Amino acid sequence: DPAEDNAISNANTPFWDRIWQNQPKTLINTSGMFVGLPQGQMGNSEVGHMN
Repeated sequence: DPAEDNAISNANTPFWDRIWQNQPKTLINTSGMFVGLPQGQMGNSEVGHMN
């Protein structure tokens, strides 16, 4: 059941539903060395502006 405060799960989303069912999906890594940071260094919102 959708949560009352989740606008997307409560919305009518025919386009999203269609692409979610018919298009491939993958997971991506969005931290550490995958985004250009040295191993072990914590990032913040500025990291995306540096690359």
